[in-house]
Amino acid sequence: MPNLPVVLDRTAADPLHRQLSAGVRDLVVDGVLPRGARLPSSRALAADLGVSRSVAEQAYDQLLAEGWLDTRRGSGTYVATAGHATATAPPRRLTPAEPPLVRLDAGTPWIDPRHGAGWRRAWREVSAATPPRGYDDARGLTELRAALAERIGRTRGLRVDPEEVLVTGGTTDGLRHLLDVLPPGSVALEDPGYRAAVETVRSAGRDVVDLPAGRPVTDLGGSAAAYVTPAHQHPLGLVMPAPDRLTLLASARAAGTVVVEDDYDSEFRYDVAPVPALAALDRRRVAYVGTASKSVAPSLRLGWMVPPPDLLDAVCRRRSARHDGVSWPVQRAFVALLRDG
Repeated sequence: MPNLPVVLDRTAADPLHRQLSAGVRDLVVDGVLPRGARLPSSRALAADLGVSRSVAEQAYDQLLAEGWLDTRRGSGTYVATAGHATATAPPRRLTPAEPPLVRLDAGTPWIDPRHGAGWRRAWREVSAATPPRGYDDARGLTELRAALAERIGRTRGLRVDPEEVLVTGGTTDGLRHLLDVLPPGSVALEDPGYRAAVETVRSAGRDVVDLPAGRPVTDLGGSAAAYVTPAHQHPLGLVMPAPDRLTLLASARAAGTVVVEDDYDSEFRYDVAPVPALAALDRRRVAYVGTASKSVAPSLRLGWMVPPPDLLDAVCRRRSARHDGVSWPVQRAFVALLRDG
């Protein structure tokens, strides 16, 4: 009976019996020990490796429990399963460092490395703060909602109370919360438009209706919601003209449709002041959704939403029941970023 090609390291921190069981396991997996192969007795194996018999017995017991080995009364210990030969991965060759690629696809922002110091200051502040003892308010931190309400009013012309602002995990998270409380019906989305929003609607079990981008919306019959990007149409970059905004709102009122305004990057204007939010024209018909993904980083996964007043309580109840809040440290860090500019 051949000896097992297993090497034990007596200086390693791992106990000898674990090294032995791992070595035999590898021989089975790699196909060195085929199914049905008879193994040496624990006494013979211990003598061959120069260890106590208890080391070999513990290793065999472990492999028997895992199903790699099998014992036959009066016959010995055998390999119970067939392994497979594994291809050895080629050695990795070190290559000269290449400059990071800059993504040019629509919707992926460029993150300014000069903001790194402010980000680190914000996280240091979080590390010294005391987290809540239980589940935090699903609506979001009071300080953050107050800061967002002030910012939305100042930059977007949308005057809201902090109690009307909800912190979300981003644009699609806010859209999911709205879809949860809307009546049955399809959702109209701009075409071409935000693909993640389309997938969110489909995941909610609702049909998608295409709205040709850049054209006035005159009929929303049968749609529970209409998702638009009026300040900067994604991906075409158009600004929805004032007449088209009024036509959209009139169509929404006539059909009882909620308009979801995705205000994803309105802060980036270099010619004139940002166009006022569509929600400022009709708070009862428009759900305003914003995000920090373009101004800070997509990986932050933080946004905000101002639902129509009639839907606010329903959204809050569902989020609270599901503990559907945003990470407390992320919220605290964003409070610091807003405060310090």
